Amino acid sequence: QGTSEPSSQLNSPFVVKSTRNIFLTVHISADRNNTASFQALPCSSWGTRYVVVTLNSNPSVQILTVETQTVWVDLRCSLPCDRFLKQLAAFSNGSNLLPSGTVLSISFCFQNYEGNLTGTKITGEKPLGVIAGNCLGKTLVEKCDEPGTLANELSDGDMAAEMLLPMVSFGKEFIIFVVLDEQLVITSAENFIRAPTERTEISITMHSITDTVMIAEPGGMHSYIIRRGDKPRRIVSNYPIQVMYILRSPCVPGLSKVLELGDVSICSVLPTTMFFRLYFWRSTESEVGMSVIVIRKFKQTIKLHNLENLDLYASSWSEAGGDWEVGTMNLANKFSIFSGDSFGCYVVGFESNAGSIYAPGFEMVSTELYTSFDFLTRWTTTPTYNVL
Repeated sequence: QGTSEPSSQLNSPFVVKSTRNIFLTVHISADRNNTASFQALPCSSWGTRYVVVTLNSNPSVQILTVETQTVWVDLRCSLPCDRFLKQLAAFSNGSNLLPSGTVLSISFCFQNYEGNLTGTKITGEKPLGVIAGNCLGKTLVEKCDEPGTLANELSDGDMAAEMLLPMVSFGKEFIIFVVLDEQLVITSAENFIRAPTERTEISITMHSITDTVMIAEPGGMHSYIIRRGDKPRRIVSNYPIQVMYILRSPCVPGLSKVLELGDVSICSVLPTTMFFRLYFWRSTESEVGMSVIVIRKFKQTIKLHNLENLDLYASSWSEAGGDWEVGTMNLANKFSIFSGDSFGCYVVGFESNAGSIYAPGFEMVSTELYTSFDFLTRWTTTPTYNVL
C-alpha cells in the first residue's frame, strides 16, 4: 500500500518455511499496470553487507532480520532529501537496533521525490536480507526511430523490486543478454556496475570488440545502454563487482505516446558462479507474454520438464564469448528446464503498461570472496537524521 507521508516503520515479515529445499518467486501487484517480480533469497544465504541500487522516483528499502541485531545504514540520496528526514522516527541514518523477526521499512513511496537511493550502504552484525526498489520507478524513454536518443520525457512508471545479493555473492564474470521478444517495443536496457574494490579493471566484450573500464575508487560506478540491435556481452573483472540489469520503458514513436506493452523493471545479473542446474517459473494471470532467456555453454544439452530438448524452442543462439551462448524463447507454458551442468536463466514478463524481469533460481555462494570493504565502513560523521 502507498503511504501519504514519507515513512519508516518496523513491520512483521511474511515467513515461508519448508521441510525441503524450494524456490520462492515473489510477484507483487498494486494493480494490473503496476507489477514487479523477484526471486527470494533463503535466510541461509543472507549476508552482512549490502549496497543498494534503486531507480529514480519513489524509492524504497526493506531490511529483514531473523535475529535481534544492530544494523548500520548509510543513507545516500541522489537528490536532496532533508525534507523527508525528521528526528525520532524508526530509522536512524547510522545505528539501528532491529528486534528479531522484523522488517525495517525506509519508504519514499508516493511522494514528490524523483531521486534514488543508489549507493546506500547497509551492514549488519548478523546476516540480514534487503529488498530494494521503487513503488513507481521511472526512466527516460528512447525514440523508436532514433535508437540511443532519449526523449525529454519520463515514463508513466512501474513498480520495481529486487532482493539484493549480499556483497559476498558479487562475482568476476557475467553474461549480459538482450531482450528480443517481438511483442515488446523496448529498444534499450541499461547495465549498472558497481565496484567495491579500488582499481577494479572491467572488460566488456560484445562481438569480439572489448571496452575496458577502470574504476579507481572503491564504490565507483559505471553504466551503459543496451540497444535492441546489440549482441550479448561478457563482463570480466579482476575483483568481484555488482551488476544490475534495468529495462527501460517502451520507446516513444514520434514522441506522441508511450507504447503499452512492458515497462520499467530491475534485477541482479548473476555471476556465472551462481548459475544452477534447474529452474522453475510460472506466468501470472495478467501477463500478456513471457520470454525465457537461457545462457549456456556452447551446445550444452538442456531439457524441458517433459524431457524435450530446449533447442526445439530456440530459433537461434548468439555467441557471448568465453564459450557462452544466449538464446531467447517463449516457454510460458513449460514451467521448468534442467541440465546436468549449470547454466543461466532469466524470465521477462510483460503486460499492459507493466513488466518484470528476474532470475528464477541460482546457486548461492557461501564463502567470502574478498575482504576489501573499506568503502562500506567509512561512515559519515554528519549529524544523525531519521526518516519520518
